[in-house]
Amino acid sequence: WARMEAVPQIQRLLAEGDNFGAFHLAMEAREHLPDDPSVAALIDSAGHEMERFESDPPGAEVLYRDYTNPSEWVALGPAPLHNVMIPYKHLIVRFVLDGYRTHEQALTPIVAAEVSVTLVPVGDTDDMVFVPPGTYTLGDAPVAVGSFRMDRGEVTNSEFQAFVDVGAYDDLDAWSAILGDGVADFDPQRGRAEFVDATGRPGPAPWNLSRCAEGGGGYPVRGVSWFEAAAYCTHVNKHLPTFYHWKHAAGTEAWDSMIVASNFGNEGPMPAGGTGAVGPYGAVDMAGNVREWVWNGTLESRYILGGAWGSPTYLFVSDEAIDPWSRSAVNGLRCVRYDEPPAAELAEPIASPYFDFTGFEPVDDETFDVYASFYSYDELPLNATREAVETSADWVRERVEIDAAYAGERVPVHLFLPRNAEPPYQTVVFFPGATAFALESSEHLSDMHWLEFLPRSGLALAFPVLKGHYERRISGPRTPTTQRQTTIAQTQDIMRVVDYVTERPDLNEDALAYLGLSYGAELAVPVALEKRFDALVLVGAALDPAWRGVTLEEAAPWNFVYRITTPTILINGKQDAMHPYEEDQIPFFDAIDVPEADKRMVVSEAGHLPPFNEIVRHALDWLEERLGPVEKSGLDTGQQ
Repeated sequence: WARMEAVPQIQRLLAEGDNFGAFHLAMEAREHLPDDPSVAALIDSAGHEMERFESDPPGAEVLYRDYTNPSEWVALGPAPLHNVMIPYKHLIVRFVLDGYRTHEQALTPIVAAEVSVTLVPVGDTDDMVFVPPGTYTLGDAPVAVGSFRMDRGEVTNSEFQAFVDVGAYDDLDAWSAILGDGVADFDPQRGRAEFVDATGRPGPAPWNLSRCAEGGGGYPVRGVSWFEAAAYCTHVNKHLPTFYHWKHAAGTEAWDSMIVASNFGNEGPMPAGGTGAVGPYGAVDMAGNVREWVWNGTLESRYILGGAWGSPTYLFVSDEAIDPWSRSAVNGLRCVRYDEPPAAELAEPIASPYFDFTGFEPVDDETFDVYASFYSYDELPLNATREAVETSADWVRERVEIDAAYAGERVPVHLFLPRNAEPPYQTVVFFPGATAFALESSEHLSDMHWLEFLPRSGLALAFPVLKGHYERRISGPRTPTTQRQTTIAQTQDIMRVVDYVTERPDLNEDALAYLGLSYGAELAVPVALEKRFDALVLVGAALDPAWRGVTLEEAAPWNFVYRITTPTILINGKQDAMHPYEEDQIPFFDAIDVPEADKRMVVSEAGHLPPFNEIVRHALDWLEERLGPVEKSGLDTGQQ
């Protein structure tokens, strides 16, 4: 069995990316073939040796399970443990000890060679997790973060109710002293007018009569301003976390598993801690559900991190700052308690990379022609394959593969065909935000919940897996040279998708649009060079100062945005802390080389992205204006 059945099955599981299943089958085979070198090699391929598991106090039973595919808990033994083999996979590790709360946290083998946890006694009334010292690197500068404790989950309505019930809103004049330094812009009179619920009584915006909805006590409180969040944390003898402490606690190792498990793409929040999307130190739901205020701001805004249930998933990876007075229904919080007061500079405003692109001059036409030649490719056969993989009430989803423009690779394309329209379908090609660089598999398309409005509106959606995204991720550091090569490959991938659209009779090559989100909007290179698009929708686009100094000129967006000649709409948030409106957004829009009648800029008083419904409305209006109305079928066509 071990030789003839187990070994081939282990090899198959490894090829499919199932390291968890392959590891345990290999360990079972080793029981029968303890000295077989091929089995030992398979264990090394599927597993990783952890140097140490420790608990304080010692003796906790250590168990683990697969992060994204919940399985039975596998027991390793009591801590401390040394030199233990585990699957090379994103895992959740659990520590169990009588008299102490069971602790769970994410674990990415090889990134973390050891795990040491401090357990909390059962009688401790604060549901907080211990976060050890570490660093968070912002730009090129690592920032040291001391140990602290963080709320395991988001602050709930029930917890915030106690704050309201003690009369915290009765004396807003005292809040300036409570909030301390850095809140000189707090206006008690404005607070009395704005810090009210739907019935005009004190409390979060969605509440009624100073009460949350019946049955909603376990859900995260939402609809609070930065001032209310900071005052609440002070009231419970805690603090809003600094930007750096929040980022350190969120971690960087298991982004893809956290995002898949988190509440992104649903119609509302889930109960606090309800998703099981646990971070590297045990905090739950730092990705999605509600976005969370942190202490630091820019000159006029305050950072709010993690994204919310309806956000594009890249907002967990990116940084968003908004008006501290905002009481959006997706604004929530969690608190921390520091073991030692953090250094003063960790609470100071964080300046985004700054460069004023007003009046910027790109390279001349002759130089640009040389740059553009890097992106050309031979017109080779696509060798397309296609299979239907999913049918919903609104679309048929196909998985298409085509030959890349460069040798030896295939480009997967997830194609969503509408069921309420007649072919040939108007088609939108999508370039996602930065999260696609972090996720392991396009089985879970990070922004699909955000894109469903397209096939529901009768438009075909082509979601390609570009070079560097999902299962086509590139290992190793992202240097200027690898950034250039990735940009060239991604641009060619987009062009090859357009080649495919032009060859397929049920897709309308004369009604073809591009939708770029954040990274996919600001990159500019594909839409400057691919002239077959009839309309562009760029959401969150700007000339980004963060690219300066790390991007070679032949892949720099500021040399390409001036060569965009396709009718374009920009849909932006004016308060985007990463992309200042006057210095970065307006220069991007002005540079687009089309008549004024063929470009439009829609700006919302929001952070990095406008509210979702605004994006949908303006995007669909622009597409209908430029591509014409969708020819609806009026019935379910059952496309195969």
